[in-house]
Amino acid sequence: MSVSQLAYILITSFCTLVFAFYGYVIVLAFIGLRQAKRMHTPYEYQPKVSIVIPFRNEGHNIRQLLKDLARQFYPISGYEVVLVNDHSSFEELQLVKEYLERTSVKNILLLSNPKRGKKSALAYGMSKAHAPLILQTDADCRLPEHWINDMVQLFRDASVELVLGPVAMISGKGFWSRFAALDFLSLQASGLGLALMGRSFMGSAANMAYRKSTWLKHADFEGVQQSGDDTFLIQSLAKKNASAIAVAGMEAALVKTKAPDTFTAFFQQRLRWGGKSKNYKSAFAKALAVDVFLLNAFFLLLLALSFIDHSYIPFLLSFFITKFYLDLSVLIRFAQISRQRKLLRLYSIISLVYPFYIVGTSLTILLAPGLIRWKGDPVQKAKVKT
Repeated sequence: MSVSQLAYILITSFCTLVFAFYGYVIVLAFIGLRQAKRMHTPYEYQPKVSIVIPFRNEGHNIRQLLKDLARQFYPISGYEVVLVNDHSSFEELQLVKEYLERTSVKNILLLSNPKRGKKSALAYGMSKAHAPLILQTDADCRLPEHWINDMVQLFRDASVELVLGPVAMISGKGFWSRFAALDFLSLQASGLGLALMGRSFMGSAANMAYRKSTWLKHADFEGVQQSGDDTFLIQSLAKKNASAIAVAGMEAALVKTKAPDTFTAFFQQRLRWGGKSKNYKSAFAKALAVDVFLLNAFFLLLLALSFIDHSYIPFLLSFFITKFYLDLSVLIRFAQISRQRKLLRLYSIISLVYPFYIVGTSLTILLAPGLIRWKGDPVQKAKVKT
């Protein structure tokens, strides 16, 4: 057996093993999304809730958010809104105060974060929240009119401690904006699909609900980044009791947020998200992060080797085509839920760019972590305690 033949066997065998784990995860997510259910009205359970929203320089977005909250089909005395200002500029903060004077939403607390960073702002808001149930979203999100109703219904079951809600990233006209929206769709599809199968490891702080007592038990993470309040909370709870995590009714609870407009904004966002993986508490999440990196690195390796040795071409094509349709099956299902099927028109092109993006992002996180920033601040290590 020649050296080139041995290399072919080793590379294709290891690639097959990596792909087998990835395929298992995607099939699991697909089965989970097939089980997704709509939430049925009437909404009979309407407990007291606190909606906690950290923000920095989000004046105009908060105006839209307050309009959405004013349209909620929920008793106005049944919820409070806790806005935590994380060092906004004077002008932006004045805009927020003006909107608060005009809104019909009652029971609004406007607080100022005594520290700096989203995680500390969330912790401060949590310390001032009065209700036993917490709804969390971001200032730049748009909420459906039954959002509160849909997110709280599953808490009728006393064993449920955290509820994940779906999020759709709405793209602009640019390529990178649409790339970001489709990439986020894939993250939502896999995260919620696996959660429905009892393998929760990821969610979005743009649409989450949990018991305050649960946050107090699981939010003390030492040595983690300023971002990641959502992922680390989910993984900590899942490690103790995976069955305590549920998924809200998909369509009616769908929250929308805007996709980054430029490559720089998109890349920074993904660096921040990907940078959390080093601190994952879940072995499954760590294994999946490594597997996704290896899978895409192998694709680039096979592509390069195919130019040198044509015997790799059949394996490369079968590898790419199988992954292409496996991913597409999950994307189609969640695109139906989030009403984003138009995004799939770019799927063929994006699937070719995707391996370069994954490998490039991963190497940047490993080799240049200092580039990761949030709202202009470096992503620093932090310890959150209340």
